[in-house]
Amino acid sequence: MSKSSIQDLIKKKEALEAKIESLKARERVQQRKDETRKKILLGAYIMENQGEGIDWEGSLKKLGPFLQRENDRKLFGLEPLKQEETST
Repeated sequence: MSKSSIQDLIKKKEALEAKIESLKARERVQQRKDETRKKILLGAYIMENQGEGIDWEGSLKKLGPFLQRENDRKLFGLEPLKQEETST
């Protein structure tokens, strides 16, 4: 094989690898979008049906430990997490 043939193949290989990475990245983005959409729909369903046998207060108690970010806790009317004091 000549050097130009090898170089051509290397370029094709690099182009294919770049295309593969691009497709994988696009797939990851779509998966995140799908997951976000599922969360929105599930939350909307729960909020819509909260008067139909769903224990909203009990759900918030269970949700409390899950929510770690202060702005998320505030959104649901939960108390801020107590910051552990570290002594140095």
